[in-house]
Amino acid sequence: MNCLIYGNSATRGQGGGTSLAVARNCTIYGNTCLGNGGGTFCWLENGLPGGTNFNCIVYGNAAGTNPEIDPRMASFNCYTNDPHFIRAEAGDFRLRYNSPCINAGNNAYVTNTVDFAGNARIDNNTVDIGAYEYSASDDTNFTVQVVNGTGGAIYYEGDTVTVAAENRSPRYAFTRWTGDISVLANANSMMNTFTMPKRNLSFSAEYDDLQSYLVIDLSGGPNAASYPVSNLTDIPSGGWTDEYKTTKLVLRRIDPGTFTMGSPENEAGRQSSEAQHEVTLTHSYYIGVFELTQRQWELVMGNRPSAFSNTVCYATRPVESISYNQIRGSDLGKWWPQMNAVDEASFMGKLRAKT
Repeated sequence: MNCLIYGNSATRGQGGGTSLAVARNCTIYGNTCLGNGGGTFCWLENGLPGGTNFNCIVYGNAAGTNPEIDPRMASFNCYTNDPHFIRAEAGDFRLRYNSPCINAGNNAYVTNTVDFAGNARIDNNTVDIGAYEYSASDDTNFTVQVVNGTGGAIYYEGDTVTVAAENRSPRYAFTRWTGDISVLANANSMMNTFTMPKRNLSFSAEYDDLQSYLVIDLSGGPNAASYPVSNLTDIPSGGWTDEYKTTKLVLRRIDPGTFTMGSPENEAGRQSSEAQHEVTLTHSYYIGVFELTQRQWELVMGNRPSAFSNTVCYATRPVESISYNQIRGSDLGKWWPQMNAVDEASFMGKLRAKT
């Protein structure tokens, strides 16, 4: 009586948990056998069944046939469905607050005064099924607090908890969780599922602010170790002055979306390759607000290749007389758009390396 029969195996016969036994208020779980009765087996004596179960939980066992109870065995007031243990996978077979076994036993089958843990066997006037009497002190609830996400609530130890960060795109990009991240499988994933431990938890979802404009400061010139990068929410109050077309490079964020690529069939000069079709961009990207100027090229590459290079006004004029290979490179860079690599010595290569 009041036994926990757990994790046994009958490799050659029947009855992984018990065989020809009288069990009272026992919890019989996780036992296996190759034959009949993974939880309890009825041995026949002179053609008559032997062994009886009273107020027992028989659940989570495995067998060739009849994984829980041999049907020939006499069983009274036993439970073979999910009893809602606190945490069976960790070996904790006490009852949860919502267990159907609480106050569900038959007092007539009780022959002792304490349970498996040494607590009073009958609590609240009616005995519980299984080896343990339910105790609220064993099943304390805990709080999960979530900032900038969902999943915050009251949970019990062993509950399955899912926390998910709010989707704030396109302006903000999720970066990571902070707080009690030791219980998370991946602190860099927007959604995580875990088993509630026996303590309170708190999490906060963190985001990067993807502002509308990205500004690269090129004023350090071609010998600079790096180019500082900043962000703007909107157009500067003084407008886009020449500074943003010479010593700075301005790009604007383009958010994901769908558009029609191609030209109408009745458009003058239309080519057969310009069939209209729908295109969906799934990620944000940045594109230059202005044509690249000669001064910007000079500050990155250290040379002035343009033919229209009047020294008075060259700085704000678009750079020309340059090739694709100079922009992306003739080695790695030639494979765009199949791959996004660029040559180190190209304009894009130097710009990437310094930002």
